[in-house]
Amino acid sequence: AIANTSLPSFTISADFDGGSLELVKANSLSDIQINLKPDPYTKLEKKSFRARWYFRVTGAKGKRVKVTVLNANETYVYLPPPAEGGGAWQKLYKAKATYDKYYWFQVRTAFDAAPGHLVFELTPKHDSVFFAYYPHYTVERMDLNVAKWQQDPRVRLSVLGQSLDGRDINLLRITDGVQSASKKKVWIVSGQHPGEDMHSAWTEGFINRALESPINAYSRQLLAEAVLYIVPQINPDGIFRGHHRTNAIGYNLNRMWNQSAEATSPEVLVTQAAMYKYGVDMFLDIHGDENENYNLMLYPAQNLPALTAQLNTTIAKFDQFLIESSGLAYRGIQYSYDPNEYGPPPPPPPPHTQGPAS
Repeated sequence: AIANTSLPSFTISADFDGGSLELVKANSLSDIQINLKPDPYTKLEKKSFRARWYFRVTGAKGKRVKVTVLNANETYVYLPPPAEGGGAWQKLYKAKATYDKYYWFQVRTAFDAAPGHLVFELTPKHDSVFFAYYPHYTVERMDLNVAKWQQDPRVRLSVLGQSLDGRDINLLRITDGVQSASKKKVWIVSGQHPGEDMHSAWTEGFINRALESPINAYSRQLLAEAVLYIVPQINPDGIFRGHHRTNAIGYNLNRMWNQSAEATSPEVLVTQAAMYKYGVDMFLDIHGDENENYNLMLYPAQNLPALTAQLNTTIAKFDQFLIESSGLAYRGIQYSYDPNEYGPPPPPPPPHTQGPAS
């Protein structure tokens, strides 16, 4: 005979692609307490980044769900800037929720500065609801897109190597097929910081737009003048594990380009090898900044060994053209820069034979 056991009235879980949860207490749906779960400790920056959550609550239809983030004041992302009298927790932030992991919406959110608690609540319309720090773009979603894009005759898919967890580092090479030595080699790398989910959403939109070239004049011109080399998610382990800034073992890939190694950052190492092989005329590194309510950030290549006055001028012209052509309001943002974070200058690139232009 099967024992007569009662089922739980509700469940909370985060064992899925991108899930992240440090559950402290959940005596009832109206009193769920969590902590921001830290990334693995990173030796280079001497800290454990923490800023996100992503979990599922089931059995909550029509019931008030209230979640308290107990250590919200410990995140480096939203520490209150003294000059402004407070940070984004107080002024801007709303927790995110979804029923289908595709369409997201904001929920009622408040920050209590005294204990450092962030509180959000919702009465779900369906049995299951997902809550997240930011709408999460999963490894699975990008894999499905890559599988779709590689069916286009203008796209060639290759695998540069594997991450520390054994996931493929994909490279998409997009060209109109016309051979021309004058075509520029444009590299786009996305997903170094897994918690900045905007990077993958931007990359998906960019690739979809580039492949509109038969009907879109801008896309036709782009592929007529350039070959695109796109690494859509360079840090799949961090994205899958629900980290905010690091790869599987706590290395911030954005700080490893001067010291990439098989044991710590093979994701960067294999990407650099491909860049040396094919050559690079332009490199775009896609990030996002949750603290800024803007659509575009331009960050100079301050630690580039080959940076010259002429190249600096060219970058400035590109930045200005991009701002003007976008039609968006622009506010300059000054980011602090510490060369010590990036390690010693990189060695000269090894001799290589550049690949074909298209």
